[in-house]
Amino acid sequence: MDSEALPPIPTPPGQRWREFRIQVLPLFVFVVVLGGLFTLWSRFVQPIAIVGLVETNAVNVTTTQAGLLTALAVNRFDEVTNGQILGEVAPYDPEQVQAQLAAIESSINVVKARMELNELGNLDASANLRINFYIQQTLLEVAKVNVEEAKLVLDRDKMLLGGGGTESVIAKARYDADEAHLKSLRTEVAHRTKVVEQSSKEVDELGPLRTNVYAQLERVIKDDILKQQDQLRQLQKPILLRAPIDGKVTLVLHRTGERVVSGAPILGITSGHAERIVAYVRQPLNFHPKVGDILTVRTRTTRRRMSDAQIVKVGTQLESVNPMLLPLDRPRPELGLPIALTLPPELNLLPGEIVDLRFSRN
Repeated sequence: MDSEALPPIPTPPGQRWREFRIQVLPLFVFVVVLGGLFTLWSRFVQPIAIVGLVETNAVNVTTTQAGLLTALAVNRFDEVTNGQILGEVAPYDPEQVQAQLAAIESSINVVKARMELNELGNLDASANLRINFYIQQTLLEVAKVNVEEAKLVLDRDKMLLGGGGTESVIAKARYDADEAHLKSLRTEVAHRTKVVEQSSKEVDELGPLRTNVYAQLERVIKDDILKQQDQLRQLQKPILLRAPIDGKVTLVLHRTGERVVSGAPILGITSGHAERIVAYVRQPLNFHPKVGDILTVRTRTTRRRMSDAQIVKVGTQLESVNPMLLPLDRPRPELGLPIALTLPPELNLLPGEIVDLRFSRN
Protein backbone atom coordinates (compact mmCIF):
# COMPACT_ATOMS: atom_id res chain seq x y z
CA MET A 1 0.00 0.00 0.00
CA ASP A 2 1.29 3.45 -0.96
CA SER A 3 2.04 5.58 2.13
CA GLU A 4 1.81 8.84 0.20
CA ALA A 5 -1.84 8.34 -0.36
CA LEU A 6 -2.54 8.35 3.31
CA PRO A 7 -3.77 11.73 4.81
CA PRO A 8 -1.43 13.53 7.27
CA ILE A 9 -2.08 13.05 10.89
CA PRO A 10 -3.53 16.35 12.31
CA THR A 11 -1.60 18.08 15.11
CA PRO A 12 -3.68 18.45 18.24
CA PRO A 13 -4.37 22.06 19.38
CA GLY A 14 -2.72 21.30 22.68
CA GLN A 15 0.44 20.37 20.89
CA ARG A 16 0.36 23.58 18.81
CA TRP A 17 -0.18 25.67 21.95
CA ARG A 18 2.69 23.88 23.66
CA GLU A 19 5.00 24.60 20.74
CA PHE A 20 3.86 28.26 20.69
CA ARG A 21 4.58 28.62 24.40
CA ILE A 22 7.98 27.09 24.02
CA GLN A 23 9.15 28.75 20.82
CA VAL A 24 7.26 32.06 20.29
CA LEU A 25 5.82 33.22 23.60
CA PRO A 26 9.16 33.79 25.41
CA LEU A 27 10.43 35.98 22.59
CA PHE A 28 7.14 37.90 22.46
CA VAL A 29 7.13 38.48 26.22
CA PHE A 30 10.76 39.60 26.09
CA VAL A 31 9.99 42.17 23.37
CA VAL A 32 6.91 43.48 25.21
CA VAL A 33 8.79 43.79 28.52
CA LEU A 34 11.68 45.51 26.78
CA GLY A 35 9.29 47.99 25.16
CA GLY A 36 7.59 48.60 28.51
CA LEU A 37 10.91 49.19 30.24
CA PHE A 38 11.95 51.61 27.54
CA THR A 39 8.67 53.49 27.89
CA LEU A 40 8.94 53.64 31.67
CA TRP A 41 12.57 54.70 31.51
CA SER A 42 11.93 57.46 28.99
CA ARG A 43 8.74 58.82 30.57
CA PHE A 44 8.95 58.08 34.27
CA VAL A 45 12.40 56.87 35.35
CA GLN A 46 14.59 58.94 33.08
CA PRO A 47 17.71 60.19 34.94
CA ILE A 48 17.26 63.71 36.27
CA ALA A 49 19.63 66.31 34.90
CA ILE A 50 18.37 69.35 36.89
CA VAL A 51 15.77 69.57 39.64
CA GLY A 52 13.82 72.79 40.04
CA LEU A 53 11.35 74.25 42.50
CA VAL A 54 8.41 76.49 41.65
CA GLU A 55 9.21 79.69 43.52
CA THR A 56 6.92 80.50 46.42
CA ASN A 57 5.89 84.08 47.15
CA ALA A 58 5.40 84.00 50.92
CA VAL A 59 5.36 87.01 53.24
CA ASN A 60 5.04 87.55 56.98
CA VAL A 61 2.70 90.08 58.58
CA THR A 62 4.56 91.72 61.48
CA THR A 63 3.98 94.53 63.95
CA THR A 64 6.26 97.56 64.15
CA GLN A 65 5.70 97.99 67.90
CA ALA A 66 5.25 95.69 70.83
CA GLY A 67 1.74 95.45 72.22
CA LEU A 68 -1.37 93.37 72.78
CA LEU A 69 -3.00 91.54 69.87
CA THR A 70 -6.58 92.66 70.38
CA ALA A 71 -8.22 91.38 67.18
CA LEU A 72 -7.47 88.79 64.53
CA ALA A 73 -10.09 88.48 61.80
CA VAL A 74 -8.65 85.57 59.78
CA ASN A 75 -7.78 81.92 60.26
CA ARG A 76 -5.56 79.50 58.45
CA PHE A 77 -6.41 78.83 54.78
CA ASP A 78 -8.54 82.00 54.55
CA GLU A 79 -8.27 83.96 51.31
CA VAL A 80 -7.08 87.56 51.74
CA THR A 81 -6.59 90.49 49.36
CA ASN A 82 -3.92 93.14 49.22
CA GLY A 83 -4.65 95.88 51.79
CA GLN A 84 -7.25 93.87 53.73
CA ILE A 85 -7.26 94.52 57.48
CA LEU A 86 -6.33 91.30 59.25
CA GLY A 87 -6.07 92.40 62.89
CA GLU A 88 -5.08 95.08 65.39
CA VAL A 89 -2.28 95.48 67.91
CA ALA A 90 -2.71 97.86 70.87
CA PRO A 91 0.79 99.24 71.55
CA TYR A 92 0.11 100.57 75.07
CA ASP A 93 -2.11 99.80 78.02
CA PRO A 94 -4.21 102.70 79.41
CA GLU A 95 -2.41 102.47 82.76
CA GLN A 96 0.94 102.75 81.01
CA VAL A 97 -0.21 105.81 79.10
CA GLN A 98 -1.40 107.48 82.31
CA ALA A 99 1.92 106.68 83.98
CA GLN A 100 3.83 108.24 81.08
CA LEU A 101 1.63 111.35 81.18
CA ALA A 102 2.28 111.65 84.91
CA ALA A 103 6.01 111.29 84.26
CA ILE A 104 5.82 114.09 81.68
CA GLU A 105 4.02 116.38 84.11
CA SER A 106 6.56 115.55 86.80
CA SER A 107 9.46 116.40 84.49
CA ILE A 108 7.75 119.67 83.56
CA ASN A 109 7.38 120.54 87.25
CA VAL A 110 11.08 119.88 87.71
CA VAL A 111 11.84 122.21 84.80
CA LYS A 112 9.62 124.90 86.29
CA ALA A 113 11.37 124.56 89.66
CA ARG A 114 14.71 124.96 87.91
CA MET A 115 13.35 128.01 86.11
CA GLU A 116 12.30 129.57 89.40
CA LEU A 117 15.76 128.85 90.84
CA ASN A 118 17.33 130.42 87.77
CA GLU A 119 15.01 133.38 88.19
CA LEU A 120 16.33 133.90 91.71
CA GLY A 121 19.85 133.76 90.34
CA ASN A 122 18.93 136.24 87.63
CA LEU A 123 17.38 138.58 90.18
CA ASP A 124 20.59 138.42 92.20
CA ALA A 125 22.62 139.10 89.05
CA SER A 126 20.31 142.01 88.21
CA ALA A 127 20.78 143.49 91.68
CA ASN A 128 24.54 143.15 91.36
CA LEU A 129 24.39 144.81 87.96
CA ARG A 130 22.44 147.74 89.35
CA ILE A 131 24.85 148.08 92.31
CA ASN A 132 27.75 148.06 89.89
CA PHE A 133 25.95 150.73 87.84
CA TYR A 134 25.56 152.94 90.90
CA ILE A 135 29.21 152.39 91.84
CA GLN A 136 30.31 153.40 88.36
CA GLN A 137 28.11 156.51 88.56
CA THR A 138 29.69 157.43 91.91
CA LEU A 139 33.20 156.88 90.57
CA LEU A 140 32.33 159.06 87.56
CA GLU A 141 31.16 161.87 89.78
CA VAL A 142 34.32 161.54 91.91
CA ALA A 143 36.42 161.64 88.73
CA LYS A 144 34.63 164.80 87.59
CA VAL A 145 35.29 166.45 90.95
CA ASN A 146 38.94 165.42 90.68
CA VAL A 147 39.08 167.02 87.24
CA GLU A 148 37.69 170.31 88.59
CA GLU A 149 40.15 170.21 91.45
CA ALA A 150 43.09 169.47 89.12
CA LYS A 151 41.94 172.32 86.84
CA LEU A 152 41.99 174.76 89.76
CA VAL A 153 45.47 173.56 90.77
CA LEU A 154 46.72 174.02 87.21
CA ASP A 155 45.28 177.57 87.02
CA ARG A 156 46.98 178.44 90.30
CA ASP A 157 50.28 176.97 89.10
CA LYS A 158 50.02 179.02 85.94
CA MET A 159 49.66 182.20 87.99
CA LEU A 160 52.58 181.24 90.22
CA LEU A 161 54.73 180.29 87.30
CA GLY A 162 54.36 183.76 85.74
CA GLY A 163 56.63 184.30 82.75
CA GLY A 164 58.98 181.48 83.75
CA GLY A 165 61.84 183.74 84.84
CA THR A 166 63.56 184.17 88.15
CA GLU A 167 60.44 185.61 89.69
CA SER A 168 58.52 182.26 89.31
CA VAL A 169 57.35 180.80 92.60
CA ILE A 170 57.12 177.15 91.31
CA ALA A 171 59.26 175.25 88.89
CA LYS A 172 58.26 174.56 85.35
CA ALA A 173 58.41 170.82 86.06
CA ARG A 174 55.70 171.15 88.71
CA TYR A 175 53.44 172.89 86.24
CA ASP A 176 53.97 170.18 83.62
CA ALA A 177 53.21 167.44 86.17
CA ASP A 178 49.95 169.10 87.21
CA GLU A 179 48.99 169.53 83.55
CA ALA A 180 49.62 165.83 82.86
CA HIS A 181 47.61 164.87 85.93
CA LEU A 182 44.66 166.91 84.63
CA LYS A 183 44.82 165.16 81.27
CA SER A 184 44.82 161.73 82.93
CA LEU A 185 41.79 162.69 85.04
CA ARG A 186 39.92 163.88 81.94
CA THR A 187 40.72 160.58 80.21
CA GLU A 188 39.42 158.70 83.25
CA VAL A 189 36.21 160.75 83.13
CA ALA A 190 35.75 159.90 79.44
CA HIS A 191 36.21 156.15 80.05
CA ARG A 192 33.98 156.11 83.09
CA THR A 193 31.31 157.99 81.13
CA LYS A 194 31.29 155.21 78.52
CA VAL A 195 31.12 152.55 81.23
CA VAL A 196 28.17 154.29 82.89
CA GLU A 197 26.34 154.65 79.58
CA GLN A 198 26.84 150.97 78.76
CA SER A 199 25.75 149.90 82.24
CA SER A 200 22.69 152.13 82.01
CA LYS A 201 21.73 150.52 78.70
CA GLU A 202 22.16 147.00 80.14
CA VAL A 203 20.08 147.86 83.19
CA ASP A 204 17.32 149.31 81.01
CA GLU A 205 17.24 146.25 78.71
CA LEU A 206 17.57 143.64 81.44
CA GLY A 207 14.03 143.90 82.75
CA PRO A 208 12.09 143.51 79.44
CA LEU A 209 14.58 140.94 78.11
CA ARG A 210 14.23 138.77 81.21
CA THR A 211 10.46 139.01 81.00
CA ASN A 212 10.40 138.09 77.29
CA VAL A 213 12.81 135.18 77.73
CA TYR A 214 10.83 133.61 80.54
CA ALA A 215 7.55 134.19 78.77
CA GLN A 216 8.93 132.51 75.65
CA LEU A 217 10.39 129.66 77.70
CA GLU A 218 7.02 129.08 79.32
CA ARG A 219 5.36 128.91 75.91
CA VAL A 220 7.98 126.42 74.72
CA ILE A 221 7.35 124.21 77.75
CA LYS A 222 3.60 124.29 77.21
CA ASP A 223 4.04 123.41 73.53
CA ASP A 224 6.35 120.55 74.47
CA ILE A 225 3.77 119.20 76.92
CA LEU A 226 1.05 119.32 74.26
CA LYS A 227 3.25 117.64 71.65
CA GLN A 228 4.29 114.84 74.00
CA GLN A 229 0.69 114.25 75.01
CA ASP A 230 -0.35 114.18 71.35
CA GLN A 231 2.47 111.74 70.60
CA LEU A 232 1.27 109.42 73.35
CA ARG A 233 -2.29 109.61 72.03
CA GLN A 234 -1.06 108.74 68.55
CA LEU A 235 0.98 105.84 69.89
CA GLN A 236 -2.04 104.69 71.84
CA LYS A 237 -3.96 104.12 68.62
CA PRO A 238 -4.05 100.46 67.56
CA ILE A 239 -1.75 99.33 64.77
CA LEU A 240 -3.73 97.90 61.86
CA LEU A 241 -2.30 94.73 60.33
CA ARG A 242 -2.90 94.71 56.57
CA ALA A 243 -2.28 92.01 53.99
CA PRO A 244 0.65 93.00 51.74
CA ILE A 245 -0.32 90.63 48.89
CA ASP A 246 -3.22 88.60 47.56
CA GLY A 247 -3.08 85.03 48.75
CA LYS A 248 -4.01 82.56 51.41
CA VAL A 249 -3.17 82.51 55.12
CA THR A 250 -0.77 79.62 55.66
CA LEU A 251 0.54 80.39 59.16
CA VAL A 252 -1.11 81.76 62.31
CA LEU A 253 1.63 82.23 64.90
CA HIS A 254 -0.27 84.31 67.49
CA ARG A 255 -3.84 84.48 68.70
CA THR A 256 -6.04 87.25 70.08
CA GLY A 257 -5.02 88.24 73.60
CA GLU A 258 -1.33 87.43 73.22
CA ARG A 259 1.40 90.01 73.72
CA VAL A 260 3.71 90.34 70.75
CA VAL A 261 7.14 91.95 70.55
CA SER A 262 8.24 94.44 67.94
CA GLY A 263 9.01 92.77 64.60
CA ALA A 264 7.44 89.44 65.59
CA PRO A 265 5.65 87.65 62.69
CA ILE A 266 1.96 87.16 63.41
CA LEU A 267 0.64 85.71 60.16
CA GLY A 268 2.11 84.06 57.08
CA ILE A 269 0.53 84.66 53.68
CA THR A 270 1.40 82.75 50.53
CA SER A 271 0.41 83.80 47.05
CA GLY A 272 -1.35 81.19 44.93
CA HIS A 273 0.26 82.45 41.72
CA ALA A 274 3.83 81.43 40.94
CA GLU A 275 5.94 83.42 38.49
CA ARG A 276 9.07 81.38 37.83
CA ILE A 277 11.01 78.20 38.51
CA VAL A 278 14.29 78.26 40.43
CA ALA A 279 16.72 75.41 39.82
CA TYR A 280 20.36 74.53 40.55
CA VAL A 281 22.82 73.02 38.10
CA ARG A 282 24.83 70.69 40.30
CA GLN A 283 28.50 69.94 40.01
CA PRO A 284 30.36 68.94 37.91
CA LEU A 285 29.35 71.75 35.56
CA ASN A 286 29.85 70.11 32.20
CA PHE A 287 28.04 73.00 30.56
CA HIS A 288 27.29 76.56 31.56
CA PRO A 289 23.68 77.63 31.10
CA LYS A 290 23.00 81.07 29.70
CA VAL A 291 20.00 83.34 29.33
CA GLY A 292 17.81 82.18 26.46
CA ASP A 293 18.53 78.45 26.74
CA ILE A 294 15.49 76.19 26.45
CA LEU A 295 14.83 73.44 28.99
CA THR A 296 12.15 70.78 29.15
CA VAL A 297 10.08 70.88 32.33
CA ARG A 298 8.52 67.62 33.49
CA THR A 299 6.07 67.27 36.32
CA ARG A 300 6.24 64.50 38.90
CA THR A 301 2.61 63.53 38.64
CA THR A 302 1.48 60.01 37.82
CA ARG A 303 0.85 61.05 34.25
CA ARG A 304 3.85 63.18 33.52
CA ARG A 305 3.36 66.36 31.55
CA MET A 306 6.13 68.18 29.75
CA SER A 307 6.62 71.66 28.40
CA ASP A 308 9.44 73.98 27.43
CA ALA A 309 10.73 76.84 29.58
CA GLN A 310 13.34 79.50 28.89
CA ILE A 311 16.15 80.58 31.21
CA VAL A 312 15.66 84.24 32.17
CA LYS A 313 18.28 84.59 34.92
CA VAL A 314 21.61 82.91 35.70
CA GLY A 315 23.47 83.27 38.98
CA THR A 316 26.99 84.64 39.19
CA GLN A 317 28.37 82.10 41.68
CA LEU A 318 27.70 78.71 43.17
CA GLU A 319 25.25 78.68 46.06
CA SER A 320 23.98 76.11 48.53
CA VAL A 321 21.41 73.86 46.89
CA ASN A 322 18.04 73.64 48.56
CA PRO A 323 18.08 70.31 50.48
CA MET A 324 14.65 69.51 49.04
CA LEU A 325 16.21 69.31 45.57
CA LEU A 326 18.94 66.83 46.50
CA PRO A 327 18.33 63.14 45.75
CA LEU A 328 19.56 61.98 49.16
CA ASP A 329 20.12 63.54 52.55
CA ARG A 330 23.66 64.81 52.69
CA PRO A 331 25.57 65.75 55.86
CA ARG A 332 27.14 68.73 54.11
CA PRO A 333 25.52 71.29 51.82
CA GLU A 334 26.11 70.93 48.10
CA LEU A 335 26.85 73.88 45.85
CA GLY A 336 25.18 74.56 42.53
CA LEU A 337 24.69 77.32 39.98
CA PRO A 338 21.24 78.92 40.45
CA ILE A 339 19.09 79.66 37.40
CA ALA A 340 15.56 81.07 36.99
CA LEU A 341 13.16 79.92 34.27
CA THR A 342 9.80 81.01 32.96
CA LEU A 343 6.79 79.12 34.29
CA PRO A 344 4.84 77.22 31.61
CA PRO A 345 1.20 78.09 32.25
CA GLU A 346 -0.11 74.90 30.63
CA LEU A 347 1.45 72.75 33.39
CA ASN A 348 -0.66 74.39 36.14
CA LEU A 349 2.17 74.12 38.66
CA LEU A 350 1.59 75.07 42.28
CA PRO A 351 4.04 77.20 44.32
CA GLY A 352 6.55 74.91 46.00
CA GLU A 353 6.10 72.04 43.51
CA ILE A 354 9.25 70.16 42.48
CA VAL A 355 9.85 69.57 38.77
CA ASP A 356 12.51 67.85 36.71
CA LEU A 357 14.44 69.74 34.06
CA ARG A 358 16.68 68.77 31.19
CA PHE A 359 18.18 70.63 28.29
CA SER A 360 16.24 70.12 25.11
CA ARG A 361 17.84 72.56 22.68
CA ASN A 362 20.19 75.56 22.92
